[in-house]
Amino acid sequence: MTRFEEIGVELQELSRTPKEAERLYQHSCDLCCNSGLHIRCDRCAIDCAHTRMIEAFSVIKKPAQCKKACA
Repeated sequence: MTRFEEIGVELQELSRTPKEAERLYQHSCDLCCNSGLHIRCDRCAIDCAHTRMIEAFSVIKKPAQCKKACA
């Protein structure tokens, strides 16, 4: 894992909302593509961390939706 990926993964793990995680993910992708890093997307640690965070946010959101439906 590159230092760039380490920082990107840390930023993903610190995101507070899915929108923030998406914004940071897109920024990382733009930097990678436009600065010459060209890390393969299917092997990118930031992509893996982003997927993990979005899944975590969706799990957190489900109980809140359930509470609204039950009220």
